Amino acid sequence: MKGITVDIEVPANSDIVIEGYVDPAEPLRREGPFGDHTGFLFSGGRLSSFSCDLHHPQKESHLSGQPSLAGPDGRCLSRQSHGKTLSAAAARHPPEIVDMNLPVHGVFHNLAIISIKKEYPAHARKVMHALWGLGR
Repeated sequence: MKGITVDIEVPANSDIVIEGYVDPAEPLRREGPFGDHTGFLFSGGRLSSFSCDLHHPQKESHLSGQPSLAGPDGRCLSRQSHGKTLSAAAARHPPEIVDMNLPVHGVFHNLAIISIKKEYPAHARKVMHALWGLGR
């Protein structure tokens, strides 16, 4: 289907269509700071603006999002506790693991700090593949 205010095709079965433009001649505007779900803070910057001409939702459509956060929230802490389950499973397999840390600021990016008792070349690679194979 054709857009109403812009000369482009938009999917006919879209729940929500937001039409507008970015004018490259407009000056950049300050945006931010914004919190991230990992607890990091984006200090902001000068970015282009989007001018919205028209917003036309279908009946019963929902636009979901996530509020900006200033620090680790419940979802992040919940994900870290899920990591504790992984720690328990990894403690039994493979046996070379000495310690494991899943820092709260890295849990959504699958960051795990693993300490092993290295006994031969490429031993860390073997442990890494074993952890990937846990399927968690």
